[in-house]
Amino acid sequence: MEGMAQRIQHGNKKRADEMKIFKKISNFLETKESFIEPESHPQWSPRRSKRDTDYNLYRRHHKLSILLEDADTLKREQNERQAKAKSLKAELQYVRKKINYLNNQLENVDSKILKAYKHGNQLRDQKK
Repeated sequence: MEGMAQRIQHGNKKRADEMKIFKKISNFLETKESFIEPESHPQWSPRRSKRDTDYNLYRRHHKLSILLEDADTLKREQNERQAKAKSLKAELQYVRKKINYLNNQLENVDSKILKAYKHGNQLRDQKK
């Protein structure tokens, strides 16, 4: 479409190119109108005043802004939950490492106590 517009601007004024551009623009405008206003609910009708239409547009805009604010709030809350989950996972990993360390220390203490009892029994047997 840009190529056709340049040809028309620079002197190549073929009627076929103009018709192609006109068709594309009219198709675009029809598509745009179908997205902006549904056919079943026309924006402007003899029954509605301009004030009513403006109020309806304001109401829609207000509802949309509320929905966008809610979406932003939900996104922020989700990010906060993800950050909290990340910190809790890091804390859990630290606690697991600490538990493993303490289990190893307990095993060392248990083995030393067992050796002390064995050594105590050997000393008692030697005294007899």
